[in-house]
Amino acid sequence: MLNYTVNLYPQADQLSRAYLDLIRYKGWKSFSLIYDSSEDFVLVKDIFEMTFADTSITIQKVNLPSEFPDPLFSGAVIGSDSAPRVTIDNGDSSNDNDIQHIEYCSFDSDNINLSYRKLMKDLRKKGVENLVLSMPLDKVCKVLKEAANVGLLTIYNDYVIANLDTHLLNLTQLQPIMTNISGYSILDPEGQQTDFKQSKKWLGKRPAEVPKRLLSTEYSMMSDAVSLVAYSLDELINDYGQGRSVTGPTSDCASNEIWNYGDHLIEIFKRSIRHGGYTGDLRFDKFGQRVNFNLEFVLFKNNTFKKVGTWNMADRLEDKSRHSDDFGLQAIKNKTLKVTVARTSPYVMYRENYTDLSGNDRYEGYCIDLMNKLAKKLHFNYVIKEVADGQYGKIQNGSWTGMVRELLDWQADLAIVDLTITKERQSAVDFTHPFMTLGIAIMYKKPKMEEAEMYSFLMPFSKEVWLSMWSAYVAISLAFWLVSRMSPIEWKNPHPCFDNPDERDLENELHSIGASLWFTIGSLMQQGSDLAPRSPSVRALASVWYFFTLILISSYTANFAAFLTASRMQSPIESAEDLSKQTKIDYGCKEGGSTQAFFALSNHSTYRRMWNFMESRKHQGVFPKDNSKGINMVKKGNFAFLMESTSIDYMVQRDCELTQIGGLLDHKGYGIALRKRSPFRAPLSKSIVELNEGGELQDLKNRWWNAEQPACAEQKDSALATSELGIDKVGGVFVMLGVGVAIASVTAVLEFIWKSLKTSKDERVS
Repeated sequence: MLNYTVNLYPQADQLSRAYLDLIRYKGWKSFSLIYDSSEDFVLVKDIFEMTFADTSITIQKVNLPSEFPDPLFSGAVIGSDSAPRVTIDNGDSSNDNDIQHIEYCSFDSDNINLSYRKLMKDLRKKGVENLVLSMPLDKVCKVLKEAANVGLLTIYNDYVIANLDTHLLNLTQLQPIMTNISGYSILDPEGQQTDFKQSKKWLGKRPAEVPKRLLSTEYSMMSDAVSLVAYSLDELINDYGQGRSVTGPTSDCASNEIWNYGDHLIEIFKRSIRHGGYTGDLRFDKFGQRVNFNLEFVLFKNNTFKKVGTWNMADRLEDKSRHSDDFGLQAIKNKTLKVTVARTSPYVMYRENYTDLSGNDRYEGYCIDLMNKLAKKLHFNYVIKEVADGQYGKIQNGSWTGMVRELLDWQADLAIVDLTITKERQSAVDFTHPFMTLGIAIMYKKPKMEEAEMYSFLMPFSKEVWLSMWSAYVAISLAFWLVSRMSPIEWKNPHPCFDNPDERDLENELHSIGASLWFTIGSLMQQGSDLAPRSPSVRALASVWYFFTLILISSYTANFAAFLTASRMQSPIESAEDLSKQTKIDYGCKEGGSTQAFFALSNHSTYRRMWNFMESRKHQGVFPKDNSKGINMVKKGNFAFLMESTSIDYMVQRDCELTQIGGLLDHKGYGIALRKRSPFRAPLSKSIVELNEGGELQDLKNRWWNAEQPACAEQKDSALATSELGIDKVGGVFVMLGVGVAIASVTAVLEFIWKSLKTSKDERVS
């Protein structure tokens, strides 16, 4: 059966799909859908039926009374009492003629409907930020007015108006509006602002010129429908106009006469492709439903709705303004932002004379200088407020604490300090581009320099080696004495003139134990002696002893150099792996910080083992509430503190007791936190990138990290001079030299006395 219906209005399924694409495009994680009637719900039914993996949807049907006439042209004539008011907007200088806005929003009535206010207050208490409004325009106006009254029309809110007449909203009395209000319009932006200069032969002459005006969707479709009928009738007449006349249908409703051209006219309607209509090109399928139409994505900007994209069934939504940050620049310019901070050196600190100052002047630090640069660059002001609980932000008892909580409660616009960008925090707030990159490192107490010992030259060998060496010396000396006496070659004639000397006259250089001891000690000290073995057996024994002393003295020299030149500042741990494999040294991190979250959520075996150890020592206070307490625990000894590398760098340069152990455990960054979908994010991120590329961020870090007079300068200078040996390290050698000289002197005196006594006895003189 032939369908005699042609529908210019898009199908509800297609409109619902368009609004679903818009929701997905915006990336909302939670929103409220408010509709007024079943007809309004049909436009957004796909949103109701959709499944978001991580999106919270609140759907609410309201029955709000209408205070204004239906914003359609049915029966209304412009200029009559029943027509909507018309206002002239002279703000767009690009148009030659003024554009008339049909105003369906009136805020002059003192009779504020409590239903609207109660609705918006309830949404405000629930923390709703994003709303889809599917209702007539007059009710949309009331909802937006009450939203402004309760604080739901801020830069952090986002509205989608599910009404094809969204472009007719006149919200000038709610200015200034920084809220993102968007929707769809089926009207061609070029076709809807028409001056009717063209004339059509099937309508006769039109007025020479009328003011340009914004048209409603129904009026525009009525106009396109009339045009479609007129064009189709022209085509019908042309089809039958060759020698035949086309008669009109009977006007008698009671007549049973069938118009012979009706089926043909319907076919012309469906196959027609009409270009340049108010609602775009007109195309229909075989069922008479409209296809291949475009919806214009409109955004409220500069006191009016501007086209920023297009939606159709083939290409879906294309936003031409996504890469533009004009909205963010306009939003932040000349604004006074509330900035929440927590005092942490060197990011945010009190000045020395802060008690004599007030406001922002009381603070200084890296983050303060960064905010000053951003404020100057983007032309905004800011007011600093310290976070009430001193926390950065963590989930506790199901809700956020610290600076993140203040952002969510609208108590602040920005949060800046050494706030780490984490997945958990990004689920609640947005972050700018990182202004500093860093990682987790280990802070530990610097090992003390071992006190130099006077007899350090004995350290290269253990006691066992020293005893073994001197035992070998005595044994080899005895062996030399015995072998030399047994070898006949070692005995020589001291008087070459006598061919047959008596055996008692033969001499042996190593004939005494003293001579043997002198020979071995000379070679041991690498000095040699005037004694020269002659027999192969004694020479073989001497060669083995020489090789032994070569290895022994070389080993001693190598170890002695290492012992005397090394600083001997050795730490019991060198890395996170070492820390995880021992239980004598406690370690921990700041409670509620990103470092604690890193270990708690890590699947790495080493970090998981470290987390289990810290959890088991939780009762011993290994999770201090701030970094200063953790640093004090490190100074007391036997405790390692895990914290950001930038903070460790700052403290190490100012406290000689502290040092960093090992490298970085991870890589992350500090960023400025803002509320979700804050328009300030884009301009702030862009400015941070520009400051980084210009080297200004590095200059700031150098200013606050490099101490003017490093406390450990003297220690660093001494570390560079490790090759110099002090008297305290080699003083024992001088002691032994003195002892040797004393022994030699005493021995010489004893020898002199002994010789004198013997001579006096032999010669019998005193």
